Amino acid sequence: MVLPQTMTNHRQHLIEQLRREEASEDTEHLIDWLKDSWATFDMLKERFGEARALQLYMAYPSLSSEQAGNMCLSWTGDKQQQGASYVDAI
Repeated sequence: MVLPQTMTNHRQHLIEQLRREEASEDTEHLIDWLKDSWATFDMLKERFGEARALQLYMAYPSLSSEQAGNMCLSWTGDKQQQGASYVDAI
């Protein structure tokens, strides 16, 4: 997958900032994980669209039963529209 040049430049800039702020082996591991995370998000976005990808990517680790039920109900309509409203609520 080829990323748009502006996206690549922005991500590279963020990585350079991390390295300047704290140059360490741990930072390099974090950067590796961040790159993997970005690649995963890009695949989700390509497959499901941006709103649904954000919903999947930003999901809470756990929810109350009421919160989970409300989110499940909100996904029964137009996926893009419902996903966008969920993302806006985060």
